[in-house]
Formats: sequence, C-alpha cells, structure tokens
Amino acid sequence: MKRGASIMAAALWGLVVVGLVILLSSPGDQGGLEIPLTLAYSVFVLGFSTFGGLIAFRHPSNPIGWIMLVASIAFTLGGVTDDYASQSPNDRAVPGLALAAWFSVWTWSIGASLPATFLILLFPNGRLPSRRWRPVAWVTGVSIMVVVSSIALAPGRFDDYPISNPFGAPQIHAVIQPLVGPAGAALFASALASILSLIFRFRRAEDQERLQLKCLAFAVALVAMAAAVSVVIESVAGSNEGLIEVSNLIVTTSMATIPMAIGAAVLKHRLYNIDRIINRTLVYGVLTAILGLIYIAGVVVFGSLIRSFTGQTDNNLGVAASTLGVAALVRPLRSRVQGAIDRRFYRRKYDAVRALEAFSSRLRDEVDLDLLSSDLVGVVGDTMQPAHVSLWLRYAGRDE
Repeated sequence: MKRGASIMAAALWGLVVVGLVILLSSPGDQGGLEIPLTLAYSVFVLGFSTFGGLIAFRHPSNPIGWIMLVASIAFTLGGVTDDYASQSPNDRAVPGLALAAWFSVWTWSIGASLPATFLILLFPNGRLPSRRWRPVAWVTGVSIMVVVSSIALAPGRFDDYPISNPFGAPQIHAVIQPLVGPAGAALFASALASILSLIFRFRRAEDQERLQLKCLAFAVALVAMAAAVSVVIESVAGSNEGLIEVSNLIVTTSMATIPMAIGAAVLKHRLYNIDRIINRTLVYGVLTAILGLIYIAGVVVFGSLIRSFTGQTDNNLGVAASTLGVAALVRPLRSRVQGAIDRRFYRRKYDAVRALEAFSSRLRDEVDLDLLSSDLVGVVGDTMQPAHVSLWLRYAGRDE
C-alpha cells in the first residue's frame, strides 16, 4: 500500500514537472516582467508539488500531501492548456484545441479552492479539529463540485477562446446555475471557517503542533507583508503596467513560501526558531507598510505644497524630503513597532524583559542582601516560571 502510494506521488510530481517544462518553453509574450512572473509562478507550483510529494511519500495516510499534489496539477494543467489554447490559431482543425480550452476554464477553480479550504482545515495532521467540523467539510466539498460543474458544463462559447464548449450540457447547467451563488458564498464562508479552525486547533495544541501552526503563520505573514507592499505599489502605479507587474511578482513570489512552510511543518524539520522568524516578519512587515504609507503621504503633501507655492509640476524635492523623513523614522519607529508586537503577541516575553530591566535597576542601588535575594527569586519565578525556586548562598569565610 505504501509502495503504491509512493509510486503515485512520484508520478504526479513528475507530471507537474513535465507540465512546467512545457509552460516555460512556450514561445509566449516575453516582454516586461513576463519571464520573472512565469518563473515565480513555476516556483510556487513546483513548491506545492515537491513538498506535497514528499509528504505523500513519507506520510501517505495524511491527505495534506495529496491535496497539495492535486492543487499543483490543477495549476499546471490550467497553465499549459491556457497557453496552448491562446497560442493556437482560430481554427477548429487544431488538434485538441477545444479540449485544451475546456480544461483551462475550470482547473483553476480546483487549484485555488483546495488550498484555501481543505488544506487549511486539515492542517497539519490531516484530520478535522473535531467532529463538529464535519458539516464544514461536507459544505466545502459540495460547494466546490457545484462551482466547478457550473463552469465545466456551461453551454455556448468560451469567454476567452473563439470556440464553443464541447462538453456543454444545457439541461444540467440549468439545474446547477441557480445554486452557483449560494455555493460561492458557502465556499467563501468555508474558507473563513478553515482559518478559524487554525485558531481553535492552536488553543488545544501541544508544543509540537503549536510549532507547526506557527510555521504556517510565518508563511501567511510573509504573504500579508507582500500584499501590503503590493497595495502601496499599486496605489502609486496608476496606469503604469510595469509597476503593476512588479506588484504581481512580489505577491506571487511570497506565495511560494506557503508550500515550503507546510512541508517543513508536516515533515517537522527545523521548526524551533520559528518564533523569532515570525516576530521579525511581523515587525518588518508592519514597519514596511507604515513607512510606505508615510512616504506616499509625504510625496503627495510636499508635491501639493510645491505646486501651490512655486507653480512647478516637478516633485523631485517632495520625493527627496519624503525619503529623508522615512530614513529618519526607521530606527525609532522600529522600536515602537517591536514593543507593540511584543506586548500584543509575545506578552510573556515582553513581561520577562520588563521584569529583568526593573531588577537590573534595583540591583545597582540595593545593599540589603536578604531583600536582593528575595527579589532575585521573584524575578526568576516571574520570567522562567519554574515549578520550584530556591537560592543557596555561600558566605565568605564559612565552611559548608
């Protein structure tokens, strides 16, 4: 059984690799950031297939690996068939054109819905948090089937290709179509419920599972940071397609950390420094977002002032002033963000540091040894929280 699962996992991984090779070798549009975007997308898909294959190979009973493999195949198949259908001439005689177009229109929904729902809901051990979550799993599965079926069986011409759906079924689609709206809303609610399940699981988890959940939180924090940077870029991009492509590249690259984090968490490899990594990610993510907003506000404000007083449209002075202001704010703002995050998310560590700082200040002035010993025992108890604390002192000139 395990040998057959390992062979299947290797075969599915190989299928994804072949698809990515075909996609990368396609003579498509090479302008702008098309090549880096394709590479970042390929790394994201390859990460899902590789770590999914490793999980399926090591733990074939855990559905996490199989979900990642199926999602990566859906992404790859969608990309390859879309590329083939788009590059082919408008001629029905082209081999497999209709089939490629049909695959490309519905496989994306599989690739996007599985990681957003079942992958999070079952993470990290492949089981639901409790029996109460079974309705969520059933609603998720039915909603995905309804949405995919409505796309795959829709009659008429495709929106993006000059050909009709060869598998269009008007009668079946007429029955499914009224359910698409409720199914889409249910799928969105299932995704939110899956995220909430992580919080529920974290509250009940032991040390190892907590580290696994923190590993996923690290990847999500990176994606959130990239999304914040993307919003800042697109807010100043306007109609600049180059900046919009840069924004897409940042988000796509950050998404590649999700399969890596999931793979590391399930395979339990080097998780023990994840707290520090998450802390730094949160600090620099929030810092980047704040400084970006300050920079944009500064450019807008200084630009308005320069135009109102001088009538010049050149905003180089505003850009320079905003840059200097942001540079001056980096250190003090970083300290404040670090303190705020420690107070909110790392309260125990924050209280321990404050207790040690208070004890250090008292240590410089305290001369009463008994009182100092009592303070030391109290600080150790507050910061390390041991089961028992005792202090032994050796007095000079006294034998023990």
